[in-house]
Amino acid sequence: MREEQFFRDLEEALRGEIIDSAISDNLRYYRDYINGEKAKGRSSDEILDELGDARLIARTIVESAASGADSSPNGYDSTPGDIGYTGFGKDKSQDRTAEDEAGYRQETEYGSENPYARRHPDMHYVDFSKWYVKAIFIAVLVLILFLIIALFAGVTSFVFYYFWPLVGIYCIWYIIRHIGR
Repeated sequence: MREEQFFRDLEEALRGEIIDSAISDNLRYYRDYINGEKAKGRSSDEILDELGDARLIARTIVESAASGADSSPNGYDSTPGDIGYTGFGKDKSQDRTAEDEAGYRQETEYGSENPYARRHPDMHYVDFSKWYVKAIFIAVLVLILFLIIALFAGVTSFVFYYFWPLVGIYCIWYIIRHIGR
């Protein structure tokens, strides 16, 4: 029961943060790890206590994916069609065929009906939780504000440069015209 809750929490925390195949790879990795440790005679509770909180593991996976690292554990790399696929560290004995992938997805209930699947995998988002992204954003805003003020000042000085002589000429014309009356 606790083991299934661990996997539900891990999947829920990863859903929408990384691609589906990387989620599947990570879930499979942890299932294989737990089953391997159970085969050595360890209890499920002992293994889960050692692993820690699923949400903390998920946050680590998401942060490593955001930093450009592959979000799948070694031996469980994403397929070449996936975003973020690097192909590095892939054990060739771990190659999966389309039938294997479909079987695994069906077995673990990750079908194409997934409401959290990314519909636009080529869309990029900006992560404002990083300090340098915030600094760049503020610098761009300051630059835009500076350009707007400079443009306004330039237009204003241009208008006044030509406006005041025109006002002076108009005043002289007005005075000359009304003196004769």
